[in-house]
Amino acid sequence: MSIEVHRVELPHRAEAVVSITPPALIIDHLSDEERNRAFEQGYREGFDQAAQSLKKEMREERMRWEQDLQQILNQLQQQEDQLANQVEQALGQLILSGLKRIIRDFEPSAEQLHSIVSDALATYPREEANLIILLNPENCELVQDFADAWISQYPGLQFKADKALRRGDCLVQGRYGTTDARMSTKLKNLEETLSQ
Repeated sequence: MSIEVHRVELPHRAEAVVSITPPALIIDHLSDEERNRAFEQGYREGFDQAAQSLKKEMREERMRWEQDLQQILNQLQQQEDQLANQVEQALGQLILSGLKRIIRDFEPSAEQLHSIVSDALATYPREEANLIILLNPENCELVQDFADAWISQYPGLQFKADKALRRGDCLVQGRYGTTDARMSTKLKNLEETLSQ
């Protein structure tokens, strides 16, 4: 079907005159060859339009799939991060819980006690005078075997028993402050480190 539109300008208004020629009349005036060419051209144009439309739809659909897939991947990454944080926190709590149980029943050997006291003393410069080492009464007896070596490095070093300290705890008092080498303090520091 062909539609022709003619515009006629009038002084105060515009009018359109439409004439419609039915498709059958147009086709009747064409030769067979012209009809076949027109049919083939129409077919090709229709096919090309359909192919372009299909390609466009496929691109749009692929883009939607890619966006959906990216959203899913982002959500999975967030869930993985959350799960990793939860596992890390749970693992940290599990480790701390186990350490608390171990520390509660901890009875250091003489060598372990030597290491604990040596580490606490290492926070002071050698030759620091008049340091006081506070230990649990049982531990105070155990370190007497090592006392001479420490006294030679730290003049005026004294050992005092403190019933408030647990086995394995150690405090070193100097003129500028106290080094806290108690197990509970070490555990608290570890807990703070794990929570970061």
